[in-house]
Amino acid sequence: MDEVTITCNASDFPKNSILRKCFLCLVDRKVLNLDVDVLNTILSNELYMNLEVLEPNLAEILPLMLAYYIKYWPGWQRSREYYSGKLHFKNWYDKFKQYIAIKINYAIRNGYPAELQSNTEAAREKLSKHVTRGSQTDYLGTKGMSPCSIVINCASSVVNTLVFTDSEENISVTIPLIPDNILIKKHPPLKWPEITMRDIVNWPFVTVKFISPEFCFERKNCGTYQRFLSFANMQFLPFKQEYIEEVSIIDEKTPRFCYTAKLLGRYVTEYINVLEMLGKATHQEINIIAILFDEFLKDIEELNMNNTMASNTSVVFNIGRNHYSRTKKITKGTSMTGMKSEVHYCETFIPKMETSLYYFNAVQDMNAADVSFVYLNEFKNKTRTNVLELYPQVIYQCDFCEQQWRTPMEMLLHLTQTHSMEPNFICPKCTKPLKVANLVQSRWKHEC
Repeated sequence: MDEVTITCNASDFPKNSILRKCFLCLVDRKVLNLDVDVLNTILSNELYMNLEVLEPNLAEILPLMLAYYIKYWPGWQRSREYYSGKLHFKNWYDKFKQYIAIKINYAIRNGYPAELQSNTEAAREKLSKHVTRGSQTDYLGTKGMSPCSIVINCASSVVNTLVFTDSEENISVTIPLIPDNILIKKHPPLKWPEITMRDIVNWPFVTVKFISPEFCFERKNCGTYQRFLSFANMQFLPFKQEYIEEVSIIDEKTPRFCYTAKLLGRYVTEYINVLEMLGKATHQEINIIAILFDEFLKDIEELNMNNTMASNTSVVFNIGRNHYSRTKKITKGTSMTGMKSEVHYCETFIPKMETSLYYFNAVQDMNAADVSFVYLNEFKNKTRTNVLELYPQVIYQCDFCEQQWRTPMEMLLHLTQTHSMEPNFICPKCTKPLKVANLVQSRWKHEC
């Protein structure tokens, strides 16, 4: 709102135009202060309420209720339509006045204060039969959309499966004095699909570290969410993301050396050939190592920094060069006016990869005819025989739980038993729904 405060007194306006003037002030995005006399004048002269015949407590609280209904009229959400010329002022104001009149009449009809006091205990007792033990509702201060707040205490896997919807057709609990109800339903969580080793290493919030005597690198899936609430469905907001977000030195005291992807790739080929020749590693273990190397080399290629990578260096980049969205809509139906108010919980997910090359200590064998490496040649020539010395250590980590495992199967078991399957995303360009498992398989790339 503009930094303009308008204080209204009953004498400032003709008695039949105060509500309209207040509406105009709020439409112009100005701060409006209303005293009790102004509110009573609106009630008497524009809403035709005979305040003198009302029960004293109700007459005292009615002006406050009027101010509340003015401030939290659901129709304010349509201001974007008005400013863009899609909504006519007279129609907008007529709905506003109708809403205020209906709400005030409802309160008078039900004798709000007396009814509230007499029904409080009954309402609590009735609600307690339908509320899960362990959940709680706390008052968290004044809200812009509703006079109440809902706090849900449950596992994170449950939150993703909650649906907030209208309960006008299926009202299991009727709360006295509250004509509008919100129904919270839980739909079944998504089932986990078949996850491959390549999927795991690109799965959100999974880190894999490869450690061998001459080669050590790490790939950390560190995607970030931008979350916000919106009155309108704004899941496709314009978004700009730097492709390479950060380049950092891992250890300031350790020197850095630059290597081409071609040289690293040649070492990888030799390393896997030696493991196969020695015959101590299973086919599955060698396949896992090959996938880790392949994804790391693809990172270097995607970074496009002259197809090179420096040791003792970490790079965070937007893997796939895209971002994705999803929303959860909370709808509150207003049965008396036929209007609905919506709040959209929006998420924008930016897939990111932090690729780190801790060290590469391999020394080329200059006596060999082709590109090869001294350490690996010693195993080929059988001057070194301790296979365990060559065999790598691979560490899998869940960045949510900060737990580590030594095999991909343990990592997969943890994901499927502890965490829920990620809901689908939407491409902001083509609005096509996309499964996380499919995005992972394509290294978070999507061709519209």
